[in-house]
Amino acid sequence: MAHDLAATTGWAGSASLPLARDSAVVVELDRTLARALLFDIVDGVPRFVGLGVSPTSVASLRSGAGEQIVAALHRLEDESGRRFLEQDALIAPQRTNGDGADAYYLTGVPLESIRVALIAASSGTLGSQIAAGIRQTQTVMAEAREDLLIGQGGFSAAALERWFWGVRPEAVILVDEGGAPEDWDIALEATAAYARAAGLEQGVVVASETQQQLAAQALGPLVELSGIDPAHYQTDDIIVAVEAEFRDQYLRRIEGHSAFPLLAQATFVERIQALQAVAAFLFRRMGRSVLALSLGDGALLHYAGESGGVTVARAEYDLALNSRALLRTPPSQLARWLPMRWSDDEITQWILNRSLRPFTSLQAISDRFMAAAAAREILALLTRDAGLDQGADIDLIALGPGPLGDDPALAVLTVLDGVLPNSADGIVSIAHDVEGLMAAAGAIASDDPGFAREVVEQDVLTPLATCIVVTGQGEDGELAVRGQIEYAGGETRHFSVPYGSLHLLPLGEGESAQVVVTAEPGFQIGRAGPGETASFTGERQVFGGRVGVIIDARGRPARLPQEPDARIARLREWMNDLGGQLE
Repeated sequence: MAHDLAATTGWAGSASLPLARDSAVVVELDRTLARALLFDIVDGVPRFVGLGVSPTSVASLRSGAGEQIVAALHRLEDESGRRFLEQDALIAPQRTNGDGADAYYLTGVPLESIRVALIAASSGTLGSQIAAGIRQTQTVMAEAREDLLIGQGGFSAAALERWFWGVRPEAVILVDEGGAPEDWDIALEATAAYARAAGLEQGVVVASETQQQLAAQALGPLVELSGIDPAHYQTDDIIVAVEAEFRDQYLRRIEGHSAFPLLAQATFVERIQALQAVAAFLFRRMGRSVLALSLGDGALLHYAGESGGVTVARAEYDLALNSRALLRTPPSQLARWLPMRWSDDEITQWILNRSLRPFTSLQAISDRFMAAAAAREILALLTRDAGLDQGADIDLIALGPGPLGDDPALAVLTVLDGVLPNSADGIVSIAHDVEGLMAAAGAIASDDPGFAREVVEQDVLTPLATCIVVTGQGEDGELAVRGQIEYAGGETRHFSVPYGSLHLLPLGEGESAQVVVTAEPGFQIGRAGPGETASFTGERQVFGGRVGVIIDARGRPARLPQEPDARIARLREWMNDLGGQLE
């Protein structure tokens, strides 16, 4: 083998002290948008002060990332009245007349993700654990066992070769955990056949020394190989090593790309790491478990809580350039979220049209419902991959910008349905990163956490809703909870909520209220026992948002009727409950 991966991969760099600066510009770039964000000192505090956006189109994709960056910076200049470019170079540090900035950053997904194929020639769990680690990097990863539904029967060389041509990977990870020798031989044969025909840039072999030698004989002349023997390393060390290898590989790709000479003096921070930084800060700052979600170019989740952090990146799924991946989801699974009748063919046609026209805005209500249905499935996939689908404690959900942001009620309902959040306290806050500042603040935090902290606290999240979650199961229409809300002005409203429904209590952004909720026998709220009262008063009072306060009495998981007309009626009821648009 070329080298021992685990022995040569480790943490690089060291923590740096916060930098003293007055201003920063962050360029966030992916295949859907180029955005230039300006942060500066306002009344002694770092604030978000300007945004320049260059929407992406098929033509702009062909013109290259450099032109997109320049266009976004020019629009920021128009917005702010300040100059950031001079003779095709960035102005730094900030001048006394306000032009330029003290620091520049690049984040987002500036180049396509690395395409990785993983073949685990065993029935153990090492392959799936490595896959989970890889999904914390900027990769599009395909697993042979998952895609080919391989059970105990072993591999087929023909099926693997067809799979390779569908995946078209740049790198392959081969894992052997004591599997059948014939499976390893077949995996090597199929990999070599694809490498000879299409080429592979890299191979990582996680196997015994004997199996590594077989891989070297089959693939050595074709692929740059590295290897690691699982007998000599802990599983966590293997995962960290492979994850670091692909993270570093993407960084090298950015550093060596000719499209970014303008940003040679900028610090690059992956969107994944930037989102992790902000979610972790929010958890430490508020002492509440945080789930950060992004559905831009690819889908991204990061959870920060008492049990630690979990990240899942599925770069192959989104509602724009990667929407074709939705064809992997059975149409009937998407149809269950539509408050109208659509055939399987209509759903498939919508996905194909979306993949051909990924930059068109979703104006028609039917398009927004279809996008919300797809988003629910993507969020459910992320939640399952993160291991959060079994009642994980989630106190705050931070939703990134996306096509659902213009309809707050639909956005909130989509998040509730896709994530099915619960909370030990019984209350979940949902907020919207309207301007898309989380990644930018996370990028700044890479070397100036003090500056980033002030931005996060002042500007990042706009409250959408506070949700009081009722768990338990019952008959539709059976009373689940009753209670009262007392507004700051002294007005009191009483309410009762039947099982299977949502109830909206009006409470605007910046407003607070005292809420007391009593569960009926068989239902409960957070740590309170079945039939007990939960009080959200005093320091636990609830805060409003663009939608309000929601009593979610649908249980966990929320159940939909099987009969189509009843299901559609139920979905329309939920939208009505939240004051959403149906026509």
